[in-house]
Amino acid sequence: MSQKIADILQTIITAEAAWKLTLLRSWPNIIGKLADKVGIFAIENDRLILQTSHPAWAQELNFLAPLILEKISDLVGTGMIRSISFKIIKRQPPQSAQTRANGGNTLHSQAIPAYVMTKQETSKLDTLEDEQLRKALGDYLLRTKARM
Repeated sequence: MSQKIADILQTIITAEAAWKLTLLRSWPNIIGKLADKVGIFAIENDRLILQTSHPAWAQELNFLAPLILEKISDLVGTGMIRSISFKIIKRQPPQSAQTRANGGNTLHSQAIPAYVMTKQETSKLDTLEDEQLRKALGDYLLRTKARM
């Protein structure tokens, strides 16, 4: 039996963090045509850390920060995000077929603080048939829990 990803995420992610899921889902609509230039790197308390691949984009986006904050406030509520900062992340070159075969995804190979998923979280993820999706959502859950 397969379930919708949104249904699984709603049972895994706490109500306290539900607004973050809303923000992540709506990010392409918030940022519009710049979606290929900037992404969400992290949410730390009331600070949104955006990632971009070049300092010039960070500088330009810094000028748009008040508008971005306004759109976020309209979506998730005033005060959830109060500031925006930027992180420059150089884009990784495409992986070779051998690296992919060995499971060496550079985005997921970064150290994740020790957090063990609960039995409920694991069982919900196990309902997903797509192994890559299951791993990606599991990694996302671990990163999210580590930042809370």
